[in-house]
Amino acid sequence: MDPYEPKTITFEDILVVEAILTDEYKHQEVILSRSYEFEREAPYPETDASVQITNDSGKVYEFTEMDPGRYISVVPFKAEKGYEYSLSIKSSTGKTYGSTAEQLHQPVKMDSLYAKRINDDFENNGMAISIDNSDPTGRSRYFRYEYEETYKIIAPYWLSYDYKIVNAGSVHEMDIVFTSNGFESVILAPKEEEELICYGTNASTRIIVETTEGLDKSELTNFQVHFIESDDYILSHRYSILVRQFVTSFNAYNYYKILRDIASSESLFSENQPGFIVGNISVVNNPNEKVIGFFDVSSVSERRLFFNYKDYYPKERLPPYASPCHPQKSITLMEQVRLDFVHYIEPNPLDNPPLNAIPRECGDCTALGSNVKPSFWKD
Repeated sequence: MDPYEPKTITFEDILVVEAILTDEYKHQEVILSRSYEFEREAPYPETDASVQITNDSGKVYEFTEMDPGRYISVVPFKAEKGYEYSLSIKSSTGKTYGSTAEQLHQPVKMDSLYAKRINDDFENNGMAISIDNSDPTGRSRYFRYEYEETYKIIAPYWLSYDYKIVNAGSVHEMDIVFTSNGFESVILAPKEEEELICYGTNASTRIIVETTEGLDKSELTNFQVHFIESDDYILSHRYSILVRQFVTSFNAYNYYKILRDIASSESLFSENQPGFIVGNISVVNNPNEKVIGFFDVSSVSERRLFFNYKDYYPKERLPPYASPCHPQKSITLMEQVRLDFVHYIEPNPLDNPPLNAIPRECGDCTALGSNVKPSFWKD
């Protein structure tokens, strides 16, 4: 049976707004795009718009478009208690959008961020990343979380030298030539940049929200924000995670909770398909026109955590690498080197024919991450 490929039958062109004003003194950011067809892989940026945030004292903060659809405040500023803030947008076609007035909620700091080795609900072993927090005032009860994880990558078959394509006329008699077309030759040469140790980074993509509503105290205990299975290669050496906590309103919490529930639905064709999710942004003079997004004003706290795989798995083997790294005999070696598909591996004398190529990521960590150590990294 041929696989089913869903296609868009009807389509509505709707403005999509990603906007959060925080109590961090910085250049604030608003992302504007348009809804897009099911078959398309990325949204259309909403360009040439006029964006501003205004508080109820009349202070106006203008934004400028830095990249297509990405708007940054002209000056750094932060949300402050005692003020209400509104977002307004004017599109290049002259259509005006506005949000409801939102205000900053009581800040709540994360008391702790920690890792535990556990078996999850599906008996998968791995590392749970959890937080504790508390609000003695009881005034802040709705939270949203984002994280960014960074991990060390060590290329398992790294060598200090590798294949290099050179002009055939520049080959020295001491060079080993693996293949040549008369104009160019593939030889071995010292590597010119760091390819042994790199750092990979992943940002959270799922929606993480929680509330203390209904609890005797406004506190979260052992709330899990992330889980990494023990056989995930990102745990192999040293791992770090930055967790950001946003204190938000009930309306914002409810908006993101509905989005989360839709995203976690088992099937696009579930019988429980919801209607349009209404945020707090609308078209001025036409409230019935649809807009996707929520303008949120949040206080933020963050914590960073480091740990090593051996801290929690002292006797276990490292998780499988990102690639099985099977040596191979490259038939089209020059083209594969040119395209940076393979790297050199010293052949095993028992192999016949000799296998002297390995997938790039096995000898060059930059295939999977950056060879620049992050400024926050601690070994």
